[in-house]
Amino acid sequence: MITSEQLSEEMRPYLESFGVKREQQGFQTDPIEISKQTLDLWNEQLRVTLPLVREHFHHGLGSRETEEFLSARISFPKRRTVYPLIARPDCIINDGKLKLIELNFDSGLGGIWQTSYVNKLYRSCGQYSNLCFSPIEVHFAKILKNFSNGTGVVLAHTARLSGRNLLAANTFAREIENITNIEIVVSHYSNIDLNTKTIKGISKFSFDAIYRLDWLRLDDPEAAEFSQFINQVETSSVRMLSDTNDMKIEDKISIARFLDDISTDRVKLGAYEKDVVLSTLVPTYLPSNTTVLQSAREKKDSYVIKKSYTSGGEGVTVGAYSKSDHWEKELNRLISSNESFVLQERVVGDEVIRSGFCGSVLPGSVFGPYFFDNDISGILVRYLIGGEHAGVSGLKSGASMGICSVGVSNV
Repeated sequence: MITSEQLSEEMRPYLESFGVKREQQGFQTDPIEISKQTLDLWNEQLRVTLPLVREHFHHGLGSRETEEFLSARISFPKRRTVYPLIARPDCIINDGKLKLIELNFDSGLGGIWQTSYVNKLYRSCGQYSNLCFSPIEVHFAKILKNFSNGTGVVLAHTARLSGRNLLAANTFAREIENITNIEIVVSHYSNIDLNTKTIKGISKFSFDAIYRLDWLRLDDPEAAEFSQFINQVETSSVRMLSDTNDMKIEDKISIARFLDDISTDRVKLGAYEKDVVLSTLVPTYLPSNTTVLQSAREKKDSYVIKKSYTSGGEGVTVGAYSKSDHWEKELNRLISSNESFVLQERVVGDEVIRSGFCGSVLPGSVFGPYFFDNDISGILVRYLIGGEHAGVSGLKSGASMGICSVGVSNV
């Protein structure tokens, strides 16, 4: 067992990987505590909502803009197999429920190894013995084992994965290896030979399956080459353990299109499904909705502008923290330039209970439940440090973030 002081020190490298400076004040390492009933509620929300959204866009319904955007940059063949649903949506907690603000279907699942390690630290700290922290690596290993013939699995990445995060990814791979008894190798995609099913510089290793650790940033210098590699995997005898159809589901605009399709009856849902979906997805609108656009001009504090095809808070403008002239100027600029964006209602998060800090607020906190094959397998929480953006729909790009995890009460 370790002390809370040792846990804090052990978490330092992971906090720093999210931008927290060693000398920076304002972070805490305590986990967030929820009840089993709350976890069951959140699971039900995602079990109903995520498969419906995924099925909708896999069939190409309401996704013309996304299709056109992707086809101009990358080319993927039609999927041979539909793989299990893998997602890590970004959520705000409001009135005790998950409020989903971005979808993140199979996006490389950033933070998975940090969450695995942090949960392990919490489990080894006597201070949190009353809480259960999910072994996320076990859930992820199950997916890999089910879709591999046992030869070997490669976790492929681009140059974006480096430094501590690359070291953490390799540690995570060793854990999966110990669980599955299948050899796992983390490799840059350029070192992977799909014909011989070997890795450059690694002898006596062969593989039959690949999972991509990175999501595809379309403005990245490696984007075209990486997409070509994925395309080659799809047409080879190697199994790709991630569904490239999920890349058509853009994190932000797909929510707006899905909700728009519900409102116009292009999506037919039962009464229960509709109630769950509408209470889970944060109201998000296309700029073609002139009523909402006018409302956003008049009531900026109630809205957030989000550019499509971005991540990490890039292109997010929060009306409540913007001057009126800047807000109006940004709206006009996006409209005149025909850039793809959505208007999302601003959601203010609940106070959350951190172990030992009842009711303390995590400013700008975003909950990321890892949803593997119909179950929440762990929850990463990111929160701003030293910022004023409390409870906003999205984290400010470049801001310093703290991380913690969620424990389920044993009581």
